[in-house]
Parts: sequence; C-alpha cells; structure tokens
Amino acid sequence: MKSLKEHFEDCKTRDERNRAIINAIEDDYKQVEVAKYLGISGSAISKVLVAMSKKSGDS
Repeated sequence: MKSLKEHFEDCKTRDERNRAIINAIEDDYKQVEVAKYLGISGSAISKVLVAMSKKSGDS
C-alpha cells in the first residue's frame, strides 16, 4: 500500500488531488486520515467522493 505522501506528492490540480483521494480510499485509508493529511474537513472528503462517483456515473 502506498503512503499518503506517495498518493498526493505529484498532485498539481484539484482534479489530480480528487483522483488521489479516491485512490487513497481504495487503498483502505479512512476518510478522516486523508482529511487530516490534506488539512481539510472530513465533509470535504465526502463531497469529493460523491462528486467523483457522479462524474464517473455520467460516462
């Protein structure tokens, strides 16, 4: 499993960060762990997950 640093070190845009959030969650990191690492709220992580799932459902 990649560290959170490895997940996020190359993110330059919000879209890249959001994809990295999804990947970190899929790697079994908890939303609260990702939120704390990024310095954002847990609800912000939830919003990313919902938005990204809607975005992938549009295909």
